[in-house]
Amino acid sequence: MAEKTEKKERGLFEKKPGEWWIQWFDAEGRRHREKVGTKAAARQLYQKRQTEKLQGKKLPELTPKKALLVKDMIERFRPSWEAKKSARDDGRYAAYWIEALGSLAAREVRPSDIEGWRAKRQKVDGVAPATVNRAVAFLKRIYNLAIRDGIFEGSNPVAKVRQIRENNSRVRYLTAEEEAALRACCSGDFWLKVEVAFLSGLRQMEQLTLRRADLDFRARVITVRESKHGESRTVPMSDRLAELFGQQLDSHKSEWVFPGRFPEEHFTGTGAIHGLKAAMKRAGVDNLTWHDLRHTFCSRLAMAGCSLATIQQLAGHKTITVTQRYAHLSPEHNRAAMELLAPRPKPAPEPPLPWDDMDALAEVLAQQLSEAELAALVAALARRGRHLRAVK
Repeated sequence: MAEKTEKKERGLFEKKPGEWWIQWFDAEGRRHREKVGTKAAARQLYQKRQTEKLQGKKLPELTPKKALLVKDMIERFRPSWEAKKSARDDGRYAAYWIEALGSLAAREVRPSDIEGWRAKRQKVDGVAPATVNRAVAFLKRIYNLAIRDGIFEGSNPVAKVRQIRENNSRVRYLTAEEEAALRACCSGDFWLKVEVAFLSGLRQMEQLTLRRADLDFRARVITVRESKHGESRTVPMSDRLAELFGQQLDSHKSEWVFPGRFPEEHFTGTGAIHGLKAAMKRAGVDNLTWHDLRHTFCSRLAMAGCSLATIQQLAGHKTITVTQRYAHLSPEHNRAAMELLAPRPKPAPEPPLPWDDMDALAEVLAQQLSEAELAALVAALARRGRHLRAVK
């Protein structure tokens, strides 16, 4: 007679003879396993866990968990943010937070900690509101990833911190005097980079990551492979830009238009910033950033009467709203628009020439024509039998 097989009980399993375990799922759907001992004890504990789940009780920690530190949480998601286009900036933000809050447990961070750090960055370090907001947004994203993956329980403390109001209307551009002073304080190869920046309007990394293949001298076009918005675009190449790029490419053999210390690397943004600051100090120019060279490009176009729509296209602005900051620099363009609503009165028509009074006609023509023109007219009329007195 066949042996009667023992019926399996839900949630119970025997890992090895005499060692029974239970498996159960909590209210959030997370699976738990516990080693118990005898089958009877396992059955009893399983029923208890099910009852506690139905009653909504918070279960005691079976084993104490090591506190998740902020620095460990950031490092855990390093592959995620390093794969992004903003990896360079995110790396800087990560360093900020590791230095400020890295040794704290993630659950101990309060909104007031974030606000305190933010206030110091603004008031003591003089960092712009936009930069501070990007750093706070980075930490907020790290917490959201930790919550998503179940390694952090609770609410995101950064979500309760409001962003600082940003003022992006600042327009700082090089004056002719500042340009001359800077040029005198830059080496030839560095000034070439600066001049290309304010003649092309390219963003810093769009310019520094250009390759030889991106310059089409025949079509006079610069190709930006990947702009700030992730799209490619083209920028017209002026005669002066073509001359500068030609000089630059003739000076080296690298694939990069602006190579760095080693030919296989492009010139870095840090090198550009430090070089500009050093030249500014020597030239006595204050409050200028590399991005202001792009402002110089847009500002000079506006002051030359270029339409905002054209400036938007050349600068690669996603929306016209960004370009609007240069509107006040184009007074003639705005004045012409206003004249459409209030056109100037047309001048009164000049009275007809007195052909019936030849003496009066001679007086009028003497004021409007040169002596040679008047003599030619007198001769022409004489041939037709009309005699006009030449008035001197």
